[in-house]
Amino acid sequence: MVDGIPYFADQIETSNQSFGNGGAYASAFSTIDPNDIASITVLKGASAAALYGSRAANGVIYITTKSG
Repeated sequence: MVDGIPYFADQIETSNQSFGNGGAYASAFSTIDPNDIASITVLKGASAAALYGSRAANGVIYITTKSG
């Protein structure tokens, strides 16, 4: 999550590697400027799922930006 908004890795589009079109797979978080980050909080297990639903069952990385 970034400033309370869910941010998923599948929001990064890449070209299909199997056809040799190039493209690179990257983390969705690589689009965030490190200079804009105010804090990072990691929630794990049941507490993350209770707060953010089933997609957070494996954990949540909550990033707060300086402008957020």
